[in-house]
Amino acid sequence: MYNKFFIVILFLLAGMQLFAQKTTGFNLYKNFSIKGDSRVIGNNIVSLHTTNPYNDVGYKAKKNDRLPMVYIDIDNDSNTFSSSSANMTIPESASSIAYAALYWAAIYEYEEAEMKRRRTGYEFVPVKPRVETFNKVLLKTPEGEYKPVQGSVLEDYKDSIGRPYLCYAEITDILKSTSKTSGIYTVANVRATQGHILGGSSGGWMMYVVYKDESLSKKEFTLFNGFQSVEKSEFELNILARDSLSTSITLGVLEGDERLKTDEISLKYSEEAPPQAIASSVRPAHNFFNSSITINDEVFIERNPNSLNTLGFDIASFNLPIKKTNLEDEVKLNLKTVRDKFLLFFTALQTNVEETKAPLSLSTERQLAIQDSTPKVDNDTILLKSIKVKQTLKIPSQSTGYYLITNVFSEQKLANNWKQHLEKDGFNPKSFVNSKNSWEYVYINYSEKVEDLYADYTKYKKKDLYKEIWILEIKD
Repeated sequence: MYNKFFIVILFLLAGMQLFAQKTTGFNLYKNFSIKGDSRVIGNNIVSLHTTNPYNDVGYKAKKNDRLPMVYIDIDNDSNTFSSSSANMTIPESASSIAYAALYWAAIYEYEEAEMKRRRTGYEFVPVKPRVETFNKVLLKTPEGEYKPVQGSVLEDYKDSIGRPYLCYAEITDILKSTSKTSGIYTVANVRATQGHILGGSSGGWMMYVVYKDESLSKKEFTLFNGFQSVEKSEFELNILARDSLSTSITLGVLEGDERLKTDEISLKYSEEAPPQAIASSVRPAHNFFNSSITINDEVFIERNPNSLNTLGFDIASFNLPIKKTNLEDEVKLNLKTVRDKFLLFFTALQTNVEETKAPLSLSTERQLAIQDSTPKVDNDTILLKSIKVKQTLKIPSQSTGYYLITNVFSEQKLANNWKQHLEKDGFNPKSFVNSKNSWEYVYINYSEKVEDLYADYTKYKKKDLYKEIWILEIKD
């Protein structure tokens, strides 16, 4: 059953005291529906050290304008002056890349500035002027070669303090042409102000990718970009989701200082009802945009450097906890702040518009009906549930049977990091390598019978961190 997902934008901002209104504005720019899913990765580009992560948070962290920023540069390449990386995993069941976008944004009034103490306070003095080719960067795919990318300048607040900018490039063709979409992506030569600047420097890049996968449910993707300043006034995004279909959201934000609290995000069901605050263990209700890169309820650590404090550059991707009762009216996603100030530069809404309808068959992507002794409430008939066996492989060195896969990695270091995380979470993870593509499969359970994996599969699939676990069958 197809249910349409509608989105409308409502702007409530009138005055923008810090960022002058010289902008194309925050607008819907793309809307499409496919069977598939999305991935988002990214990293910051300025920090306190060129290669080491910056992990000061809470009372240890200082305000950004008190920190002497330098370019992150991890690639050991003399042709780049800044670079950082992140790992992206596209499942093997994906048939193709449907859409890919690269964004980079930063505070960039000067190439470099310094802070000098005067009798009346501090003065910020330019050292090197701004370079106007900030819309040109380099992208290295998992194949290992840099490719030049020239982006469109969506925003350039020329008359504003800090002079933030936003660039965008569609890179769908680049990803379609690469033979290896899973792995490490590096973005280089992103420009931001080094040293000290009033309000503090920050900057980074974000890659948002949608892939096709016929084994998944149909989803609608609605994308917005452009700067939306949130300072002393609120910003609201109106959502109308029929029949309580699940919706996830991805947000890109510049200037969310970790030390400055009171930035909040909530759902409003009516003007009379109190708002429903959105928060998690890594994003507190009163400091939601806190200089971090998070996927659901976890800090995304598959980055280099993998700083806990990304110094004013935020990426957040999570499921919207929309109440599942009588959802016929508009729901407002509300963003506000009192002390802090931030620029929303990207929003993606992803909504399931139909249930997965996979037939019972014996293909490599098939449904195996497993009997569950749990009776239905209204009668005593047996409830049938199903497990997806997404892939069948032949690996001579591996025992035949069924494996409960938690993740697949193209880099051994990343696989080891993930296994360490699983061990801390109480698992005894194991792995094996497919010699055909050198991918390492990390699994938490094995059995000769798929029925034996049913309990663990259903248990852990309910958890956000493990909701993408799947079954792999190895045959002779």
